[in-house]
Amino acid sequence: MEFEHSDLFKQLCEAQNRLAAIYAEDSVEKTFIELFLKESKHEAENKINNCNEKEETWPQEVTSVNKDVRRLGIREECKFVKVESDYYDWPLETRALRVNSPSKAHMCKCVIMENKRWKEEFRNDKNNFKVVCVIVQYVDSIDTSKLADFIRGFQETPRSRKNYNFRLIEEKESERLTGFKTKGVATYGFRNTIPMVMSERIASLKPPILVLGAGHPDWKLVLPISTFLDSTNCLVANISAVSI
Repeated sequence: MEFEHSDLFKQLCEAQNRLAAIYAEDSVEKTFIELFLKESKHEAENKINNCNEKEETWPQEVTSVNKDVRRLGIREECKFVKVESDYYDWPLETRALRVNSPSKAHMCKCVIMENKRWKEEFRNDKNNFKVVCVIVQYVDSIDTSKLADFIRGFQETPRSRKNYNFRLIEEKESERLTGFKTKGVATYGFRNTIPMVMSERIASLKPPILVLGAGHPDWKLVLPISTFLDSTNCLVANISAVSI
């Protein structure tokens, strides 16, 4: 019997739901953030990750992310978490526990989307993005119609609706633009500047932190939502459709 269908897994999910409810309480949320920032500051000062591995030993992709967060002055508010190589074979609930996430809803991913109907003549349009980095929860899916409407509405003189059709960019092109491979895409250390749009559902998470990629599939970056938004100028929009 697969683990996801076992009684143990059901018990794990029930326990995680109860834990998420506790974390969301105001008094507990405050304590959680205080402890998180104490730990992240300790790791930053000692230049280590969750496994006490020194920064100079980290993979090149993770080092690029680390250099960027240090450049932005937010390293003390970030935690770099190294996970097992079979991490993505685990259920989302188990992955959330592994990175000490308050809930599975805090688990997020960066997806590079491309407007397949973008034309060269649009290049001089203000805010008519050909490519965007979308930050969405794993428990949600991207509503491409909402994304297209948001991008179109963000422009001073929007093109006809027929000129917008956002789809997942090809894997090789994503790596070329970001410098990161699939399941390792981060929001820092990009090879090229790419506008970002975050699901508004993430902004209401309690406690207000999110788990993101850190440049390598076996590494995750955890930080407060406010830190992320302030350091990236990321846009926030209603672009999600609940998937599970």
